[in-house]
Amino acid sequence: MAKLQSLNKPIATIKARHSGGAQTLSADEMGGLESVIYLTKGARVMLTINIWTKVGLCNGALGTVIDFVYAKDQAPPNLPICVLVQFDEDYSGPSASARFAI
Repeated sequence: MAKLQSLNKPIATIKARHSGGAQTLSADEMGGLESVIYLTKGARVMLTINIWTKVGLCNGALGTVIDFVYAKDQAPPNLPICVLVQFDEDYSGPSASARFAI
């Protein structure tokens, strides 16, 4: 939390949406997913699973949060529909800037 606060930007509290009995399971039982995460623009993040290895989105890939996208007429504390991350030089996939006005 101290590292996020040092970025001097609003910190988003993102609470997981659970279904069924997932609310009672630990992060270990949920594959490492925490029930709450905290993010801010400029935060460094790391993927913990392989998503699209062909373009570099694999376990351990590092990036920086650049923005949050919310549904129309939504804002914090609602969940964002997307967290935009700029991945480091190993990423070779499509760019969100080609699809969104950032």
